[in-house]
Amino acid sequence: MTWKCSWQATLLRQSGRCDRHGWTVSLLQIDGTVQRQAVGILSLQTGMTLVSFSFFSLALLVLLSRMVRQGRTDRVDEDILSFFRRKRTPAADWAMGAVTWCGSMKLLGPAAATGALVLIMAGQRRHAVVYLLGILGCVGVVYAMKFSFARPRPSGGMPARELPRDPSYPSAHTAQSFSFSIMGLLLADFPGIRAFPFLFPGVLFSLSAMVALSRIYLQVHYPSDVMAGLLVASGWCATVLLMFN
Repeated sequence: MTWKCSWQATLLRQSGRCDRHGWTVSLLQIDGTVQRQAVGILSLQTGMTLVSFSFFSLALLVLLSRMVRQGRTDRVDEDILSFFRRKRTPAADWAMGAVTWCGSMKLLGPAAATGALVLIMAGQRRHAVVYLLGILGCVGVVYAMKFSFARPRPSGGMPARELPRDPSYPSAHTAQSFSFSIMGLLLADFPGIRAFPFLFPGVLFSLSAMVALSRIYLQVHYPSDVMAGLLVASGWCATVLLMFN
């Protein structure tokens, strides 16, 4: 019995379930030979890349968190906030206020539920679990860190909108939007999306980057909060994908 890793094969008979997105193992009879097919979402090379990426993200997050606790990021944070404060205009305030909603769970929650439903309807139940765990788990991690660090929101200058009541570090909007984008790649192989292979992730990650920028522009987060949110999302999502591969 041999392992066959290609996505496509001429099947004469198949027992069990196997599909393009399959996380299942099925027995196939190909040209009279019974073979066992292991189908996963990640290749070995991609898996090793994710291991490195996850470790790198978490290591940077630990280092950044230590610097924030020691106050070593305060000067750079204030300088960047001051720069954006000087660039503010009423039109930009309105635009950034609209963009920042793309990182709110009031919008991302229903969108994530829709994505999970699409996966379930396509027979990808395990993918749906991974998809939701990547997004909702990231939310849990980021809020646990928020109340652990209890960092006050920026106080210098007039914010472009009312300051949220929860602590500042890390940025939940940034983490939520990037986790949604990363896990959204699980949907990238569906017809209609697959026809535009670069457009779908490009739109997702561009919006996430704009959400991150909006949190700084609106003076509701320090830049180090935003960077930490990105690192939480990337490290958590990479870990989830590795755990379930």
